[in-house]
Amino acid sequence: MHPDQNNFCGLGTTGKGVKGARFATARDGVRAHIQHLLAYCSRNMPKNRVVDPRYSLVHKIRLERGMITRWYGLNGTWAMGANYCEKIMTIYVEMLE
Repeated sequence: MHPDQNNFCGLGTTGKGVKGARFATARDGVRAHIQHLLAYCSRNMPKNRVVDPRYSLVHKIRLERGMITRWYGLNGTWAMGANYCEKIMTIYVEMLE
């Protein structure tokens, strides 16, 4: 990924050289990241225009399988990372120091 993609969470990046989504502005990139998280954990649609290109797909899957209600629920579902929650919590603790 390149900084000019404004893609701060790697939306659409699947490895093997796939660069992922590109957003016109940093604001859109951050909004897409938040919307992607909302797709996993909220039955409600975002209040702003959806800019996450994967929102509808992820939201549909979560409606069928159940919403994520705890950080550890992202393990194995978000980017298929088995320890995704632990990575988030590690960064969180480091930010508190």
